[in-house]
Amino acid sequence: MPSPPNITNIPSNRVEIIDPRTGMISREWYRFFLNLFNLAGGGGNQTSLDDLQIGPPPQPDSGGGSGTVTSVDMTVPTGLSVSGNPITTSGTLAVTYSAGYSIPTNASQTNWDTAYAERLQWDGGATNLVAATGRTSLGATTVGGNFFTLPNPSAITFVQINADNTITTMDAPTFRTAIGAGTGSGSVTSVSGTGTVSGLTLTGTVTTSGSLTLGGTLAVTPSDFASQTANTFLAAPNGSAGVPTFRAIVAADVPTLNQNTTGSAATLTTGRTISISGDLTYTSPSFDGSANVTAAGTLATVNANVGSFTNASITVNGKGLITAASSGTAPVTSVTGTSPVVSSGGATPAISLASGYGDTQNPYASKTANYVLAAPDGSAGVPTFRAIVAADIPTLNQNTTGTAANVTGTVAIANGGTGQTTKIAAFDALSPLTTKGDLIGFDGTDNVRLGVGTNNQVLTADSTTATGLKWAAGGGSNITSLGLWENNATISANYSITSGNNGLSAGPVTVASGVTVTVPTGSSWAVV
Repeated sequence: MPSPPNITNIPSNRVEIIDPRTGMISREWYRFFLNLFNLAGGGGNQTSLDDLQIGPPPQPDSGGGSGTVTSVDMTVPTGLSVSGNPITTSGTLAVTYSAGYSIPTNASQTNWDTAYAERLQWDGGATNLVAATGRTSLGATTVGGNFFTLPNPSAITFVQINADNTITTMDAPTFRTAIGAGTGSGSVTSVSGTGTVSGLTLTGTVTTSGSLTLGGTLAVTPSDFASQTANTFLAAPNGSAGVPTFRAIVAADVPTLNQNTTGSAATLTTGRTISISGDLTYTSPSFDGSANVTAAGTLATVNANVGSFTNASITVNGKGLITAASSGTAPVTSVTGTSPVVSSGGATPAISLASGYGDTQNPYASKTANYVLAAPDGSAGVPTFRAIVAADIPTLNQNTTGTAANVTGTVAIANGGTGQTTKIAAFDALSPLTTKGDLIGFDGTDNVRLGVGTNNQVLTADSTTATGLKWAAGGGSNITSLGLWENNATISANYSITSGNNGLSAGPVTVASGVTVTVPTGSSWAVV
């Protein structure tokens, strides 16, 4: 502490009054309060305590002048409260503890310093720490404590807990001996089979490899089985392999029988009939197999039109049955022609165009390639085969199939073009922009004009506008053309930093009277 003592020499505001590691008052603040306590005479000197409440002891006059104090006030750190302030004429400034705060005694401080110094004993350090005492404090039993102090083994090791709560570690042979499993190791050299059960005998000896032999005949007597459910049989599971059990026979147990059987049936116990349906219907008399039976069948009617037909027209179904029949038309006996068609007549006439009509009497004979049958070019007349000329093709304004090599002329906007012949002019003709600085925006349906903003405005998103964009002020800070970021030196309106963000200002910055800057929990504001 400086000399003379100065009670205003308090810890930096960066030092928390409560140490977050221990939950107790930090050493710096404790020493400050202890110094304050000692300056007040340890609580037993009222005069010193009064002097402390008024202020530091007066210093010798250094000849720096004279004057009159008109107001004395006091500020105290967290944990203390002051009353009687400010003093403008005379009075006493009283310092008291805030609720929940106190100054520890010398003994309490010593205990705290000891506890703080020995904290490392529980952080992995070994200073002043008695391991056995620590294990006992943690509730370790005798066996548990012995396990805790076992050395690390260098090979596979087995643990034996002894009756006296000690622990012994052993290798495999020693462990086998301890549990009565023998002390040696080896291989089986011979296996023999012997004995007879229910007629089956196991014989043979295997010394290296091979098999034992099971021989004999399994002898099963009724006495080998306990009473079973009526009409059940010893059988493997239905549909899968498995251990036989007593169960009822199912259809899958009986194979298809196609062999001769013993004996023959003379007659059927119950008589039967045979019925046929469809285009032929038949029902036999009842028979029991003792004699043959006969009966007439009936052919279904498929054509109700019966009789004789001339020049008949008939219909036959897929079964070969005639399903329809009717008289037809008499055959052609002679063919005549009407101009310009002529016929030689008779049942097999020669048909042709009249002489001198059209191109030839047979206009569909071989013609010159790419010729068509057309009237004369530019006048009415008899059609002949000739090449197509331009006058044959009308002006086409409908959609056509295929791709034109080029479009001749300038297509107007109304006809799907731009009315221009260069790229820039074509874009300008379709653009909605009218003023320098305009932008093209999209309103969800069309590309529309977004007019230029004013100087220093910036383009921002705004879902309430038609295009979702607008020009707005840049927020009070800007980057100059010389590469500097500027901000106002005075905050003149309330401001809240967005939760989760941090703020940065170039200082000094003055917060105007009555204005509040809100910094949410977890955020920070730095003035540099």
